[in-house]
Formats: sequence, structure tokens, C-alpha cells
Amino acid sequence: MPDAFIFSDSPDGELPWRPGRVTLAFTRLCRQMGIAGVRLHDLRHFAVSRMLGAGVPVRTVAGRLGHANVATTLNIYAHFLESSDADAARVLAGLLVAPDGQWNG
Repeated sequence: MPDAFIFSDSPDGELPWRPGRVTLAFTRLCRQMGIAGVRLHDLRHFAVSRMLGAGVPVRTVAGRLGHANVATTLNIYAHFLESSDADAARVLAGLLVAPDGQWNG
């Protein structure tokens, strides 16, 4: 069923869980595992930073997040992209320097 809810007690996924039930279940799981200070929403940020770090195009990530505009994604996750930019600069520098240490640029 294409319109089925992911979190549902009905076999066909027709009826969604009530609002907050997933958050409550996540909070309980964290408590059982001894994990403190992690919110369900933090998993969204984790997934986005992992996708961006793996080279998934920002436009694709924005679409998965439901952002109509890539600028929204860039505004929210700019801090992650800045650290990635430093990594990219190091990679580029490594490509421009020959094994003997001479500049290839």
C-alpha cells in the first residue's frame, strides 16, 4: 500500500500512531540503553551529515528532508559543510603537490 504509515499498529498501515508515540518510544529506548542527551530529531541531523559527508548532492539531501529550496538545507547545515570544505582544501592541496614536494599548480 503506497500510502501506508510507517508507524502503525494495523497490518495494512492504514492507521498512524498518535503524535508523540515515536518520540516516547525513542526516549524510553535511550533510557534503557543508558544514552543521555539524544533527541529523536538528532537522528535527522546525523543522517544529513552522513549523507553530505558521503558525497550525496545537497539537492538530493534537501529533497529527502522535504526542503523545497536547497538554500534551507544549506542554511541549517552550513556548519557541517564548512568543516567539509576544510577537508576538501586538504585533498586539493595533496593533489597539487607532487610526491617530491614540488608544487604542480
